[in-house]
Amino acid sequence: MTARKKTRIAVNSKASSRVGYFIRRILAFGLDYLIVNRVCIMATALVYGMMNHGEVIILSDLSSVPLLQCAVILTVIFIISILYFVYIPYHVWKGQTLVQHVFQLKMVNENHEDVDLKTQLKRFIIGCLLLEGTFYYFTSVLKNVVILKFLYSNPETMDWILSGPILLLSAYSMISSLLDKKQSRTLHDRIFHTEVIDIYDGTGHAL
Repeated sequence: MTARKKTRIAVNSKASSRVGYFIRRILAFGLDYLIVNRVCIMATALVYGMMNHGEVIILSDLSSVPLLQCAVILTVIFIISILYFVYIPYHVWKGQTLVQHVFQLKMVNENHEDVDLKTQLKRFIIGCLLLEGTFYYFTSVLKNVVILKFLYSNPETMDWILSGPILLLSAYSMISSLLDKKQSRTLHDRIFHTEVIDIYDGTGHAL
């Protein structure tokens, strides 16, 4: 086998591996989002019922919910999000959510070491929820509460004003990750000096 052919095979193998990594990373985030979303919806219904004489209902929006109850519901959603996206990756599976553990993806720092709790909190709260909140349930509910309770005079315009910057940052984050051929880092990874690496060992054993 010639050196040129060996090089071509190596390049193709690397490209294939990167495609597989991105597919698993996107699927992992989608499933993580789905899990947290469903848990939050159920928790919201139960909490609402506790505050309203046992009337457990799935809320389609919070327009008729008093502000204090909205604050309680937001707090519950925030705690669930922190437990799933920070507590589990810090205390249960180092650097991994449940689905990342199954798909063998892991968050590490720039030295490929475990990420400390402070960095994980800042990365998730500032990077994920505030800057790239398009894909997070808590940010979506928070935005709706702010519009419905404080900016209700022109909700559609306010929605665009609040959603626009977050959507642009989320799009930039995704594109920059695709273009980063070495580390595939998103915006919040760049800010907090982390990356999500592929630890797939080829054995097929996820757990």
